[in-house]
Amino acid sequence: MFSYLKKNVQARFAAFLNKRMPAKNRYVLANANIFILPSKFGVSFLGFCLLLFILGTNYQNNLIVLFSYLLVSFFVTSMLTCFFNLYRLEVIQSEIAKGFAEKNINLPITIKTQKDRHDLHFEYLDNSPRIEKYIGIGSFQTSIPVYFETRGRKKLKRIKISTNYAFGLFTAWTQLDLNCEVIVYPVPIEVSESGGAHHVKPEYVEDNLPSATNIVSGTDDFHALSPYKTGEPLAHVSWKHLAKTGTWQTKHYTDSESRQVWLSLNEMPSNRLETKLSMLCYLILEYEKHGEAFGVNLNGQIIEPHNGSEHIEHCLASLAVYNKREL
Repeated sequence: MFSYLKKNVQARFAAFLNKRMPAKNRYVLANANIFILPSKFGVSFLGFCLLLFILGTNYQNNLIVLFSYLLVSFFVTSMLTCFFNLYRLEVIQSEIAKGFAEKNINLPITIKTQKDRHDLHFEYLDNSPRIEKYIGIGSFQTSIPVYFETRGRKKLKRIKISTNYAFGLFTAWTQLDLNCEVIVYPVPIEVSESGGAHHVKPEYVEDNLPSATNIVSGTDDFHALSPYKTGEPLAHVSWKHLAKTGTWQTKHYTDSESRQVWLSLNEMPSNRLETKLSMLCYLILEYEKHGEAFGVNLNGQIIEPHNGSEHIEHCLASLAVYNKREL
């Protein structure tokens, strides 16, 4: 019965928020979207004030009554201080966050303020909050940790921004739908020569590349120059050409047998789709580490061989949304 009532209240409150604060990328906090209530400590403090007032009036002690009035005025001042710590705060989110499943992903948030702010908590669902003890005048960049167990393109729910500054008697908060998405990549799983696999951190890469692929770009013979693209290895930059002309060019080499690297989903040693995608994710990170060009074949969805950060992000994003209904 209690759980049913709780779900019903939560559904009604969510409908209220959707109507009062519809999804958008920019909010300016004001009376319409800030909520404030006494904290547990604040309720206890107010009860103590009431007790002092009753004692003072019962024993006709004006000093105790005056002291209770003083504490109540402090209580009201604390409420206003807490409210104005959020009031007129501008919150902006305009980027799609990207990261790996089963690992915290930092959602970038821009904060703009015309006065100093203190002790702000940024939280998504039940994840650990990001606490900013001080935000000065101007524009400030922070991030909110979000967590997902599965890959895909995820639509974020409302984020919570709260504060109990300055004395902890009140908690002021807001819940904002910033209309943003997160692309969650598969968890990388290392591919061993025996076909086994185990979980690895995204930044971890073995020294030896898998031997079941053919190399498209090598180191033996100079092949051609092409305009430099962001993310390409600096070791391949033609520094002599840059010194003479001021133009960034990348040197390409080929081995005696120029063959292309193709990472195929069907070739992954597993019967489960999610495991195959995780293995493919690991191989992509391997080739990123070594600066090698490669292409990806996702059951007919072809990503042409290349290298660089944009190519890596394209490949990982394709793995994230492969065969998913979100798109």
